Amino acid sequence: MDGILDLIVFDRQGDRIMPFLNNGSPGIIDYQIAPELRYKFPELFDWVIAVDYNMDGLKNIFTYSIGFTEHQSVYKNTSCLNWNLNLLFTLF
Repeated sequence: MDGILDLIVFDRQGDRIMPFLNNGSPGIIDYQIAPELRYKFPELFDWVIAVDYNMDGLKNIFTYSIGFTEHQSVYKNTSCLNWNLNLLFTLF
């Protein structure tokens, strides 16, 4: 939420997300794992795409959905820009 692009790594074998914060500055990369942020993400399955589909400046999440039929789930990033690390995703 500081304007510097962070990173998420998704292990699809175990459906496990590994978030990394970029503690660098614009143009300088300094990724450090941030396991405390794992619980801020929704449950993800098989594949993940993070993209700003609604052009609000926040990355949203597309992932596989487990249910009666196979389809995708979309989680809108509803994070509050005024709070540091207040990462929040809502099923859309």
